[in-house]
Amino acid sequence: MTTIVTRVGPAGLPLDRGLALLREHTPHICWFARSMFLCAGCDVLPGLRFQPENADDLPTAGAPPVVLGFRAGPAMHQWAQRNNATLAMPAAELTRHAGDKTQLPALAATASVAVPRAVIARQVDERAADALWRELGAPAAVAQLAENDLTGTGTRLITGVAELVACLREWAGRDVKLAEYVDGTPLTVSGVVLSHTVAVSGISYQLVGHPRLTPVWGAHCGNQLLPESALPQSVAAASYEACRRIGEVLRESGFRGMFGLDMLATGSGVVVLEINPRVQSVTSLRNAADLAAGMLPAPALQALAFTTTQPFALAPIHLPSPAYGQLVMYAHTNGRVTTLPATGTYELDQGCTRIGPAAPLGSLPAHHALVWPMATAGTDVQGTDPLYVLQIPIPVADPSGALTPEAVRWLAALEYFTRIERSDR
Repeated sequence: MTTIVTRVGPAGLPLDRGLALLREHTPHICWFARSMFLCAGCDVLPGLRFQPENADDLPTAGAPPVVLGFRAGPAMHQWAQRNNATLAMPAAELTRHAGDKTQLPALAATASVAVPRAVIARQVDERAADALWRELGAPAAVAQLAENDLTGTGTRLITGVAELVACLREWAGRDVKLAEYVDGTPLTVSGVVLSHTVAVSGISYQLVGHPRLTPVWGAHCGNQLLPESALPQSVAAASYEACRRIGEVLRESGFRGMFGLDMLATGSGVVVLEINPRVQSVTSLRNAADLAAGMLPAPALQALAFTTTQPFALAPIHLPSPAYGQLVMYAHTNGRVTTLPATGTYELDQGCTRIGPAAPLGSLPAHHALVWPMATAGTDVQGTDPLYVLQIPIPVADPSGALTPEAVRWLAALEYFTRIERSDR
């Protein structure tokens, strides 16, 4: 595997210049989603409003809006048509191809970035397990469905042929990547593909499969933003360069908008594990960090990517990243949600108290947090479903993945607001 050592750093569009471009090209931005979680902190954007995906259309005035969100599903497409809006989302086929786990080795080879050794199996059959295991020739492996998503249920740790047989039996007829298991520190780096370049954002530690938060080995459990100085210089440089290179390959394919890479830091370099061709959970933290650095947040860059081909210069982000962190709490059990923390700002006291609506993360004082529910009271969930996201303006975890004492206190306090009636399904 080739180690990338080219020196490159995070860069963005200065806020004043970005706001001027938005006023010129994108006067009205509509965030179409279940909540404002992934676009949190972007109130500074002119004409930004939230359109709940399950609510009646809010009235639009003036120029037709630009609409974007987590996924461009049928509801978003229909809303865009009804409101004559510009759909600022990459084409479904481009997104599917970039996010297909079985396509990663070929895409990474084009970008000249390192990935774990892997074998690809189409329409798998459990009878192929022994041959696949011998072909990979690794002591441990990670099996992934082509379409695996954030819940991590399509990712399995495999330590022998018997486990692979059971996995392929469950996934019979589907496309699977079997990759060598690589040990390292999980990282995420984010970017935005523009018409003329790639904006590379900061790096975060990623929590994966934490047993306090999820029952799933490969599930995303949270992020901890970190300054570049927290990593060896070669690892930071390799992370940024991998993001830029893969972003350029995506740009040449016609892809535009936000994306992210899941990686492992291994010694002096990185290996790329996944491409996430969409807004990431960590974008919510990055919005606050980019605004603190005087830069336009990523959702606004995506809006510009679809409304102007005018080249604009990016500037280095010199300020160290704030130590913002977030945790994703999963249900752990099947059942019906009866109570759940409401969206808002909370204060940690004897327990925790909701003191108002969600405020900018960077403005929160000590012992305050934001909570974003991912489920709804009265609905059924499985143990692998996320319940809520907790965000605090201080670290939630250290590089080993251990939760900080403050994070543990918050999780314990929020249990008071969370109830699930268990079922046997």
